[in-house]
Amino acid sequence: MSAAPETIAGGCYCGGVSFTATGPFGKVSACHCSQCLRISGGPFHSTDCQEPNLSFEKRETLSWFSSSPGHQRGFCSKCGSPLFWRQEGDPRISISLTALDENNSFSIARHIFVDDKPTYYTIGDDAPRFAAGG
Repeated sequence: MSAAPETIAGGCYCGGVSFTATGPFGKVSACHCSQCLRISGGPFHSTDCQEPNLSFEKRETLSWFSSSPGHQRGFCSKCGSPLFWRQEGDPRISISLTALDENNSFSIARHIFVDDKPTYYTIGDDAPRFAAGG
């Protein structure tokens, strides 16, 4: 595995949202909380960057949903692709690895909210695990 790239590009499934972001990027988290599982269909794998380092080529179908007090999730309102997560007052924004055009330069650094993980799947790596946000 190589180092995380300096710039990443991605978007939603239908093409209504496309973006680029520049690093540095945070460590990859795999979130197993009940909200991420319902919205993403599985763990939400994400990296993050400073929100001003995220720019959009297309954002016509980008919508934001307040998933809990002070937290928002960005998704495509046409195809439903989960794209972003952000916390009010935090200068960083989480970007879904599944939304990236190329995501092979990343590896999971931690698993969070593992106490919420259902029993139908197992975590198959040795990355640190945290009961809550870690």
